Amino acid sequence: MIEEPSKKRVYWPLGKVISLLPGRDGKVRTLKLKCKNSELIRPIQRVYPLEVPFINNEIVKIDGVPTSSVNEDKLTSNAVIKNKVTRSGRLVKIPERLGLFNESFICF
Repeated sequence: MIEEPSKKRVYWPLGKVISLLPGRDGKVRTLKLKCKNSELIRPIQRVYPLEVPFINNEIVKIDGVPTSSVNEDKLTSNAVIKNKVTRSGRLVKIPERLGLFNESFICF
């Protein structure tokens, strides 16, 4: 979807990326897009991926890479647990709950 500030998002045109255009420093900041009737050059900030709901729950192998080779983060007994810190540098204290709803009360 190609952003046009004068139109609502529903009416933004669809386009397909033809090529990436690198800048002087080698970083890609602009794209060449193919629309229905024309080709456009737009900055990356003005191009958005089309939001399509994912229905298929099957895992598909991409480029022959088995799914088991994907790194998974698993906690082990040797894992180091870091304290959470805010942007200002303060430690985040996790609140201690009373747990009243987890216990069953016996009334006579």
